[in-house]
Amino acid sequence: PLQVRTSPFTEKVTDHNYLYFIRENLVGDGSVFFLADLEEGRIPAEPRKRVRTHELARVDTRYHHQGERPESNHFKFTFSRFGRPGTGEVFEFLQVPVPSRRVEYYTAETGVTFVQLLGLDSPESSGYEWHESLQSFRPGHYLAGWNRAPLGPAFGDPSEDWGVIRDGKKLNVLVSLLAGSDPTQVTSAASPEDGMRGTTTLSRNGVVIGTSDEPGFGQFDIPDSAGTYELRATATRVVPWSVIGTAADIKWTFREPGAGAAAKPLPLLVVRAVGDVDEFGRAPAGRNFSLVLQAQRQPGAPTSRLASLKVETSFDDGMTWRDAPSGYFGDVGYTQIRHPAGNGFVSLRITARDANGSTVVQTVTRAYQIVSAAK
Repeated sequence: PLQVRTSPFTEKVTDHNYLYFIRENLVGDGSVFFLADLEEGRIPAEPRKRVRTHELARVDTRYHHQGERPESNHFKFTFSRFGRPGTGEVFEFLQVPVPSRRVEYYTAETGVTFVQLLGLDSPESSGYEWHESLQSFRPGHYLAGWNRAPLGPAFGDPSEDWGVIRDGKKLNVLVSLLAGSDPTQVTSAASPEDGMRGTTTLSRNGVVIGTSDEPGFGQFDIPDSAGTYELRATATRVVPWSVIGTAADIKWTFREPGAGAAAKPLPLLVVRAVGDVDEFGRAPAGRNFSLVLQAQRQPGAPTSRLASLKVETSFDDGMTWRDAPSGYFGDVGYTQIRHPAGNGFVSLRITARDANGSTVVQTVTRAYQIVSAAK
């Protein structure tokens, strides 16, 4: 479908200024094209633009399932933004079979941003879950893995209201506790109606300031002075579209510079774990399995080199833990896990610290699944 829209400026002007933009999605054999174009200063005689695939971003995309419930519903919104006053957003809605894979092509031009939302729900539940990505592309080859295990915490983009940031005398918190492993994506902080329950607690210098009854979300009164904070978010998750990510317990410590400092995202840390799982988020039982570990900060936050990294695993839902060999160079680490024989689940506890003293201890129960027949 071709979408054409004109949008006037809202401010008062003597001459009316309009922006003209088009958005077209094309579905080919195994491929989908998301094309967006903005014209300034003229309206073309025909809404036509010729592009070649080498001018676009090619994204080899896999849509994973988190269990064995193929009757779940999966749908995707793709928004395009042009970064100009008056343009608003244009979006396309598509049903996406999960699991599946396809090649997606995107306009790769300065000023064009794509916001993608993958929604999951089920006929058995009124709740749903969103997986979100915000990207601007350059021509080239990319990989994307939606809804992919292992699950763990993640930071979204502040422009979409994600983050941990001071706003006057408040500390606003919105973080994802059980996101998929693609480092460009984040998963919505689900509510109790969506099958996720938990709390978020903020402490300062060891004293509790406040607690929210929502996992990964809260607004807390904080003093003007600088201080060391601990943020702890816990969650349990029971949803019909997933058999993994049943619980999370994430603890951050970080320094907040006080009200006199420029407002920007604070130096919190997470570690994204990426492994070669199959289309259902499963890894082979009875073998060694490698995970790549990527340290991430909030977008726009101060950075500091990684100073320590530790990985622990559990095969009995967190009743017992054992160390896994790990190492790191820069912000990228690795670990190798020896899976037991037979079907089951792997829980992960990852502890990291950076050179400025920010720490995270992230514990995810059933981060991914192991099966004898996988791969």
